[in-house]
Amino acid sequence: MNKETDQITSLILNWQKTGDGWTELLTEVSCFVIEFPEKNRGWDCDKCSEFYLFFYPRMLKLIEKFEYRGMSFKAILKNTILWQMSSFRNRIQVKSNIKYCVRYDCMIQAESACDSAPVHELKITEEARQTLNFDDNGIIHNERLRRRLLMLTYKNAHYVDENHVNKIAEITGCECCTLFETLQQLRVTGELRRSRVDIYRKRENKAYIELCRLQREKEYCCDDAGRELIDKKIDTVQKRMRNASRGRKSVHLGPTNLEVAEVMGLPKGSIDSGLYMVKKLLSSLLQQDDV
Repeated sequence: MNKETDQITSLILNWQKTGDGWTELLTEVSCFVIEFPEKNRGWDCDKCSEFYLFFYPRMLKLIEKFEYRGMSFKAILKNTILWQMSSFRNRIQVKSNIKYCVRYDCMIQAESACDSAPVHELKITEEARQTLNFDDNGIIHNERLRRRLLMLTYKNAHYVDENHVNKIAEITGCECCTLFETLQQLRVTGELRRSRVDIYRKRENKAYIELCRLQREKEYCCDDAGRELIDKKIDTVQKRMRNASRGRKSVHLGPTNLEVAEVMGLPKGSIDSGLYMVKKLLSSLLQQDDV
């Protein structure tokens, strides 16, 4: 046993025997506990202080229950600190992972919320009525244009509000119940896609948590070989996370042109060209409104 070890052990034995010297004993042990992580693991002052608060109750129990049997208190304290440092690091990682997971999930939900169009009242200006050629009954006179507007409605089934269904049925001459049932049918298919999005989202979250854990582990690692190994793991996890993100973004919640063609009983080519033409027409109307 070295001189410093003998001093701490002597202080404990003297306190246990006489009840004196508690302040000096507590100061010596506390200084050792605070300095140990910095000297042996390179922790900064904040981490050392947090660990001391975490370790303090156990430190008191070690002092109270210490019995000298040939091994100094400092040796026992070292082994206990090393073990508790690992527990402390794991606890910090769990808290960080939960925080990062919540933050990342909020980011994903905010991104998904952008996919939902805001609900606005469907208004038709006088210029639009003239361009779309409404008849006296408020129905678009051109049958081909009515069909193309239905194509566009079905294509955006995920975004069409129920309040708009009546207006769309009115201007296209389509029965309201038929339009609503078709939209619901296409939305069911969209729900299946949403389940795929959820799967990719879970994979993203899992990879993100693992990435945060590895980054925290790298902060505590002082071995160059260990840090290099962690870097390789980080690259693998980042690749897995990017693949999940690409997969999630590749899934479109809205119906495909082929699905719209099936519910309307038309060739897919007609849907492709019809959507292009009606979007071009509506785009010109919007430009006129801006002017």
